[in-house]
This record gives sequence, structure tokens and C-alpha cells, in this order.
Amino acid sequence: MKRPYKINILFISSRADHGGGQAQMFDIISGLDREKFVIFAAVPDEEPFYRKIGEAGARLLTIKKRSFSPVDFLRLVFFIRANSINIIHSHGKGAGLYSRLLKIVNPKIKIVHTFHGFHFDTLGTVPRFFYCALERALARLTNRFINVSESERAEYIGRGITNETNSVVIANEISKETYEKILKARQLIKFSANSNTGSIFLCNVSRFDEVKELPFLIEAFVKATASNDKLKLMLIGEGEEFEKCRELAAELKAKSKICFMGFRSDALEIMSRCDIYVAASRREGMPLSMIEAAAAGLPILASRVPGHVDIVSGYPGGLFFEYKDCASFKKALEEMLALYFSKSDYVRFAAAAHEDVAERYSRFYEELFVI
Repeated sequence: MKRPYKINILFISSRADHGGGQAQMFDIISGLDREKFVIFAAVPDEEPFYRKIGEAGARLLTIKKRSFSPVDFLRLVFFIRANSINIIHSHGKGAGLYSRLLKIVNPKIKIVHTFHGFHFDTLGTVPRFFYCALERALARLTNRFINVSESERAEYIGRGITNETNSVVIANEISKETYEKILKARQLIKFSANSNTGSIFLCNVSRFDEVKELPFLIEAFVKATASNDKLKLMLIGEGEEFEKCRELAAELKAKSKICFMGFRSDALEIMSRCDIYVAASRREGMPLSMIEAAAAGLPILASRVPGHVDIVSGYPGGLFFEYKDCASFKKALEEMLALYFSKSDYVRFAAAAHEDVAERYSRFYEELFVI
């Protein structure tokens, strides 16, 4: 027997480029039962997710990227009325401002908001106070909060923005297709994809923005490997700090040790053939590229910050270094090389890592979105 009605749900994001938050939103949209939901999305017209969301059957409204537009707000007001929207699910800070203000205009609409990271750490004392005050006010207009990690949830509860009853954790996960793609690219029984060259490749896949702390990663890597030419760093991605990082590598005379690959559609395959995944972020929600690296069986070397802690703690091949501490980075890297780069240990670790990710982050979104 068919349902007498469908639920109209609008997803809002101020970004549609590459990123874990956008990927999670797309996977939710793809996984929702079309017998129960009619899908709408308000996102910027940019690749790859604007096109992908449209191809998934969502009815699209184009909005500006990473900025609050009064014109777009008015367009959203008319859009939700014209399409009888029942639920709005916003992703990220800017989208969350839209969704909660839309609740004022349409009090009957249910608001679900996913933070995708703790956004206060870059602010000064006074801006942070007002930002937290704003989020607490907006929280009163929110029916349910979704956090992508337990540590992120704890941060928001600790600030008094959410509580135990109105927030849940839905971690970033990898789809079945991505999981199988990684398995095909990575031969887990092989000691190292680069053993024939004698090089050991560290890899990072992310946007080049300030929260990822890529300038620190470059500096720490160069200092830690000054006497070891076999260690290389591959940086995959693009963003506002890309040229700054290239200039820093040149200044440190490290062009031969660091490869800036830019955006790559085959990033999964490249990462899967590297030896260590490394991340120095200031904070994270739940970094999708790190989960993918774990699925590929790579040891992970990460800064001890929220988001990283959720993945690496308990992970059979993970080690931490202290945030923005070059000496700690060097010590952790040396420990990792000693622990995992014997053939028997590496193969044993890779199998354990693969099983860990299959259990924790590969549910394939069968029941990801619950109303």
C-alpha cells in the first residue's frame, strides 16, 4: 500500500565543490527512498555536486557560494512555499543561517542542521562570544542537530548550543562504490606500492584552506626528513592557500620532496598507492579522505584534534602528533616508520585496518537519514 503523501525535503548548502560535507549531503540525497521523499536542493552552481545532485533527481535552486544573500533568502522563502517544503536539512554554517531564519517565516517546517565542523577556534574572544550567542539563539529554531563525529558533538554540547536530546551523530562514511574502488586500487598484500622505487610517499588529500594547516605540514615534513631523501610528500587538492604552499616549498628548497598535484579526479587511486596518510588540521568534523585512506590500509599520522581523534583512536595503524608541534611530528613519523615499515608488520596492519573501516565506516547509507 502506497503512502497517502510524500515528505518534501529541501537540502541547503553554500558549497557544492569537493568536500566531505558536500559528499555526505549527496549520499543522503542518493539514499533517501523516493517513495517517501521528494528531494529539493539549494546549492551553488559548481562542480561536482550541483550536477550530481541534479542527476540524482533533486529539483534545484541555485544560490550564491559561501555568502548570505538577502535576495537568495527571499527566493528561498518563495521556493519553500511554492513546493510545500516539510523539512529543511542545512549543511554548514552559512546554510544553517538560511534554514533557521526560514523557520521564522514558516514555523511549521522542521529544521535539521549538520554543522560539519566546529567553527569557533579561529575567532577572537569577542567575535567568539557573539557567534556562540547567535548559534544558541538559532538552536531554538532547530528541531534536530546532526554531528559528524562524537568529538564534534561534545564541543557543541560543551558550548551550550546543543544537548544530549536534540543532537545525534551520523559519521561521514564511504559508499559501497567508493569502498570497492579503493580495494581495486590498493593491493593490501603488497608491502608498499612504491617499494620498487625505494621511496616512501606521504599523502594528503584536502582543500588548501587555513583550517588544514598545510603550510605547517610542509614545514614539519621538511624539517623531519632533512636527512632522508626517500620520504616524499604528495599534496592533492586546490584552494586559496595553494600558491602560498608552493612558494613555501620553494623557499624551503623542498621542490624535489613535495609534489603539488592540484585537483585530481583520480585522487582515490593515487592515495591508495601511497604509503602513509598525513593530516595536520586545526580541527575537523569527520574527514572523509582520512576514512578513505584507512579503507585503503594506509597508516595514518594525524594532529591530535577533534575529528581526527574519532578516526585514529583505536585505529590499528594510527599515530598522533601534537597540533603545530614540529618536534612531535618528527617523533611520531619516526615511530611510524619503525612500527609499520617491515614487510610482515605492514601486511598484518593493512588487513586489520581494512577490517576496522569496513566495520566502522562502511554501512553504505542504508538507513542514514531518520526523521
